[in-house]
Amino acid sequence: MNLLLELLIRAKWWMHAALAVGCVALGVWLEGYGESAKEELAQALAAPAPEPISLDEYDRSVHDLPFDEIRVWADINTDYNTNLIERTNGVKTDETTMYVLFEPYASPDAKVVKAVLMVDPDDVDRYVDLLINGGGDAFSFDIHGTVSTYHSQGSHAKEVLEEKYGLTPASGMLFIEPFMNGRESGLTAEAGQRQNLSIAPYFVAAVFALFAVVRGLFDRAFRKPKAPKPGPVEALAPVSRGLRAPLGGEAELIAGDKICDDAWANPLKRQNPFGAGAPEAVSQPIAKPGPEPAPEGQKLTRAAKLEAKRLAALAEAQQEEPAQRPMTALEKARAFRAKASSGPSRQDFKAKMKEDPFAKLSL
Repeated sequence: MNLLLELLIRAKWWMHAALAVGCVALGVWLEGYGESAKEELAQALAAPAPEPISLDEYDRSVHDLPFDEIRVWADINTDYNTNLIERTNGVKTDETTMYVLFEPYASPDAKVVKAVLMVDPDDVDRYVDLLINGGGDAFSFDIHGTVSTYHSQGSHAKEVLEEKYGLTPASGMLFIEPFMNGRESGLTAEAGQRQNLSIAPYFVAAVFALFAVVRGLFDRAFRKPKAPKPGPVEALAPVSRGLRAPLGGEAELIAGDKICDDAWANPLKRQNPFGAGAPEAVSQPIAKPGPEPAPEGQKLTRAAKLEAKRLAALAEAQQEEPAQRPMTALEKARAFRAKASSGPSRQDFKAKMKEDPFAKLSL
């Protein structure tokens, strides 16, 4: 019992909810079973009471009547009359008077018990009067009531028959409860018990539903917060150091970064790996690869638009005249020789100096 309670306490809220749903389904089925009992009761009361048959001729599978009704002729051996008392921790919890039944005119030495009659101790005197006035003789009585193979004190009754009286309970021994207030009252009470069977499942379902709500609130109050799952990372287009694009404005080159971008666009401005004295090859500007054109009908992202503006700005910078840089020593010497070779010769200079030593020769 303690293990069952512990399992119920530890169970998740959805387990309690599932049990509640199952109990409700059982209650609905039992409610339908109770409704069918009304129709069965009406048919049973409309039919006449069955005629009594000898107990040794009774076969439950053959003589199957609504609400397990039974009516037999049987002999009561008063030597075996017993009050069955159930106790729990010394406290009386149940008491039933048992009468042992045999077939009519059975031998006093008969040891096999086919049926017993179970009567409430408070109704014994009244029932004895009903038996005496109900017909029969000293060896047989008209027993009318409901029959079952199960009773709350069934195991106790079999134990008393075997150990106290040395009798042998028959296989499938019958437990008969008599009609104390007539057939109609007895059958109506049986039908009412079937109709009330649906109350218990509904009550248990309400308990499980309450457990589910309480456990759900408890789990929610003490649940640890889960770490947020990382969302999808949007790929960002690379942005060059030479561009600054204010929000909503045009991309513009910054003076500090223009050297880097121009050096990429114009190979004359890149550093000569062979030193200052080596000639530098002049080649065509190398264009940076641009982004692939967007498919027709697809909108460009903001990053793609900024990249397109940056490439347009670089293209304009390539078309402009490259800025003059200071001439190296080798370039100055070459320029001087070229200019000297196209000017007056050394003989002309000497002749001019002889004529006018203060004259200046235009080079």
